[in-house]
Amino acid sequence: MRNVWCNLHLLARFDEFPRLRIALSHGGGAIQALLPRMQYSWECQQALRDAIPIAPADAARALYYDDLLYSATAIRALIEMAGDNRVMIGTDYPFAIMDTDPAGRVASLDLSEAVKQAVRWRNASAWPGERRLE
Repeated sequence: MRNVWCNLHLLARFDEFPRLRIALSHGGGAIQALLPRMQYSWECQQALRDAIPIAPADAARALYYDDLLYSATAIRALIEMAGDNRVMIGTDYPFAIMDTDPAGRVASLDLSEAVKQAVRWRNASAWPGERRLE
């Protein structure tokens, strides 16, 4: 957990690098499980707020994530945590455990067509900070 705090401390400096884009694979790993604890700690401890001026939940929403979680429930939770504009389709290609139908997994989610399109390709097209494809 210490490394996560260190990384969030660095994210507090995002305003110094407005074009910086960071994407985390595998839905950010354990971030969904750790974020509520980190947020609560940050809210309860003034020393943490002094050291890390951005709330952990806000820092997490500043990142991008792939949706390679192999679970519709986990992908929906990731979208809820990060925002539908921060999640992109992912694949483990060419590894043996790759999701053989990542677009199909997104299509099976109970989400609006606009959010599905965002996850399938729109967010990835915007990720580099270049013009967004329509």
